[in-house]
Formats: sequence, C-alpha cells, structure tokens
Amino acid sequence: MSRTGYIKDNTETKRFDIVHTVKCLVMSYLLSVILLFILSVIAAAKDLSGETVNICITVITGISVIFCGFMTARGAVRGGLINGTAAGLLYTILLYAVGSIVNGSLAFNAATVTALIVGIVCGAVGGVLGINTRKRR
Repeated sequence: MSRTGYIKDNTETKRFDIVHTVKCLVMSYLLSVILLFILSVIAAAKDLSGETVNICITVITGISVIFCGFMTARGAVRGGLINGTAAGLLYTILLYAVGSIVNGSLAFNAATVTALIVGIVCGAVGGVLGINTRKRR
C-alpha cells in the first residue's frame, strides 16, 4: 500500500503466483536431478548400502523442497509460510504421482505420509527463509 492507503497496483495484493511456483518447481527438480546424479556416482564409487542411499535421497529431496519454498517465497510480496508450504506440497504430490505412474501402482503407506510431512515442513522452512531474506521495496 502507498502512504495514502490506496493500493498502487495488483502486485502488492498478489499472494500466490502459480506461474512463478511452477518455474520454481522446475528449478528444484533440476537441482534434485543434479544432486541425485552426484549421489549415484558416489554410491557406485564407494559401494554405499541401500539404507545410506535412501537416507541421502530423503536429504536431497528435503534440500530441493527447501530450495523450492525459498524461491517461491522470494517471488511473493507476503505470505512466505503459505507459499513455501504450497510449493512443498506441490513438489511432493507431483513426485508421488510420477513415481506411482512409473511403478504402475498407487500405494499410500507410511513412507508416503513421511514424504508428505517432509515436503510440507521443508517447504514451509524454505518459504519463511525466502520471505525474510528478500530485499524490501
């Protein structure tokens, strides 16, 4: 709002921009692919156990979701927590949908719930960090 109390333009009232969020999702999936490629090279060279690889995949997913929430909130005027949470939820749901299509089965179990919780929490953390580190106009 301006000092007179009138809204200058529509950008000050916009809380969630789906186009910006989709761009951030694409960037975060690219980050995931790069980090997973690095993990695969390390796993092949060091002969990592399956449990270690699964933990690393969860950490990489968390980092990517934090990045997605962070970038989404950086593009928002306000509402970093909501934007980050929405971005994390979208990231996780899309990842689950693609995984279900590839596997040919739609299984909802404890691992799915854990992935949703990790996605929501990491997205929210990224959103809070993103909205609080952006430059004020």
